[in-house]
Amino acid sequence: MKFITDTNIRASFHTVAYENEEQLCECRVNVDDDTWTVSSWYASKGNNNKGYGKATLKACLDEIYKKHGLPKRIEYIWNGTNSYVLDWLNKHFGAISKCPIAVQKYASEDDWDSHIYILNKDKFLNYFEIVA
Repeated sequence: MKFITDTNIRASFHTVAYENEEQLCECRVNVDDDTWTVSSWYASKGNNNKGYGKATLKACLDEIYKKHGLPKRIEYIWNGTNSYVLDWLNKHFGAISKCPIAVQKYASEDDWDSHIYILNKDKFLNYFEIVA
């Protein structure tokens, strides 16, 4: 498997995994101050549950770690699709919404913060084997 990571001046890291010209997975992680935010992460159709996702995100995180060191905070933007993703984030990283429960419960409109989850940094870094 081959990984290609590109970055731009705004510290957005985009990694794509390929094998024999076929795109297997891709992810994007933004770095702002000492926060890493996973803003996009998905396997191509037919490539779920094969380990490509974890390998791709790990490759991206390795690049970020080399350039920025360890973060103080890890966030994940969940688009609200596929509830199993949020279940997985909760199970492995204790995901906590940035949006206060009162806002989630009573707001009539969708709030962007309700899609951003703070993850347990140590669990996340250990899961992806990013250690100092």
